Amino acid sequence: SKRDYEQAAYYRDQIIQLRKLQETQCVSGDEGNTDVIAVAINQDIAAVSVLFIRQGLMIGKRAYFPKMGIASDIAEVLAAFMMQYYLNEERLSHAPIDKIILSDKLPNKHVVETLLQNYFKRKVVVSDFRGALYKQWQAMAKTNAQYELVAHLSEKESALLKLKSIQTVLHLKN
Repeated sequence: SKRDYEQAAYYRDQIIQLRKLQETQCVSGDEGNTDVIAVAINQDIAAVSVLFIRQGLMIGKRAYFPKMGIASDIAEVLAAFMMQYYLNEERLSHAPIDKIILSDKLPNKHVVETLLQNYFKRKVVVSDFRGALYKQWQAMAKTNAQYELVAHLSEKESALLKLKSIQTVLHLKN
């Protein structure tokens, strides 16, 4: 009945609010500035989620949709994204990063770590270890990347359907 749907919607909204609250309250004893990065790939489109952890508290997150190019798997997308994201002049004006935690394995992480340390002229730890301290953040970043990818694909599909509708209404040829 209509009442059941309204009640289900209410509970769904409550669960969403609790999840948002839980995400923002995810605290650890970790000091310093940490970024947590995850990648999701579907249909040759990648979504990269970056969680910003400062002094043990998650203060924000952002999704990016880099062009895949020749990168074909998560590790390649991750490495390419990190080079583009961190190795630019704008990053030098931000708070220095102490750790970058990855939700997926990065085979050449020591090379990336060395490049970042040389660029920032300070120690930067790059880790794909799934230890207890970072496991929740890694899972959160991965879930966020997957969600953002689905939303992005849905938006693209919706835009394509709108264009096809306009094409039909205006009697335009393909």
